[in-house]
Amino acid sequence: MRTTNFRSMFKGTMQVPTGEFTINGDDKFSDAVEIRYSPVHLRDGIQPTSIRTDKAASKSLADEEVFDARLMIHPRNVPVKGAIVTLRTNETLRVMRIFPRYSMDGTLNHFEVDLIIQ
Repeated sequence: MRTTNFRSMFKGTMQVPTGEFTINGDDKFSDAVEIRYSPVHLRDGIQPTSIRTDKAASKSLADEEVFDARLMIHPRNVPVKGAIVTLRTNETLRVMRIFPRYSMDGTLNHFEVDLIIQ
């Protein structure tokens, strides 16, 4: 099996939802597992803006997905939608979208993950 040449910069932790719920209806999570990641971008204090959906200025707004962070995660750590990621700065983020990224020879190089602040 070929290995990836992706080199991560930092260590963090990830907790995966177990599929069970607390008495309040919140997700229960597994124990924290160490992950390796490299940040692509982290937002700090940026507010989402409204967008018009048409040129007629009808005051209707479009649904706009805003993510607070994008990370590249080493392929040894498979992210799951809804997982909680804690960065080395102790920021807690929730995984919203996952994109596998492949190298030129077709092997998995890393996962690109969009997250929101928890």
